Amino acid sequence: MLISRRATASLLACCIAGCTNIDTQPAEPSSSRALQGVFAGGAVGAAVGAVSTGVSIPVAAAMGGIVGGAIVASMTETRTPEQRLAEKLRRDKVLIIRVGEDYLLVLPGDAYFYANSSHFNENMYPAIADIAQYINTCDVETVKVSGYTNNQGNEYRNLAMSKTQAQIVSDALWMEGLRPAYMYSIGYGSQYPIATNSTADGQLANDRVQITFRRLTPQS
Repeated sequence: MLISRRATASLLACCIAGCTNIDTQPAEPSSSRALQGVFAGGAVGAAVGAVSTGVSIPVAAAMGGIVGGAIVASMTETRTPEQRLAEKLRRDKVLIIRVGEDYLLVLPGDAYFYANSSHFNENMYPAIADIAQYINTCDVETVKVSGYTNNQGNEYRNLAMSKTQAQIVSDALWMEGLRPAYMYSIGYGSQYPIATNSTADGQLANDRVQITFRRLTPQS
């Protein structure tokens, strides 16, 4: 079952429609459509893709978090440092899916990379610093950084590009002081799509980097 665009708008009103052309500048963060596509293109696929790639997030629980609004920290007057950082990440166009002590951070490719390339958008380095700071608020041991593309073009090139994008994000997190006991990157190319590749919005949603980790010390 897919979530409608109307539901998407209410869940993620900050995503404004934009466009990305081949060999152009990466989209401005405020115009990224990729996060919108995560919802409109297939939240079920996002949950299944997470499980398929080794993230210990049950599908039913992940869907409950997405539909029920448990993705992000609660909007209370008294916010913890983690909640304040989560708000910054939302402004950085990072989608936070949290189920229990498992976390999945989704970075839209059209905001963080130049179109159809592994050239990082220099404007997003402050966002990488926010991500590193956010993960450092959680007691974690392992961080996995995964790259994905849509199915357009040569699959071997897509696989190589997804690996490079994941490595770039992993290296940038390391440079920003993220020090888990074990951090690694991997590229999956067009495997595990979270949206249809038959539309432009779906293709944008599938171009993404995912960061997954588990909090070792549960919140009180």
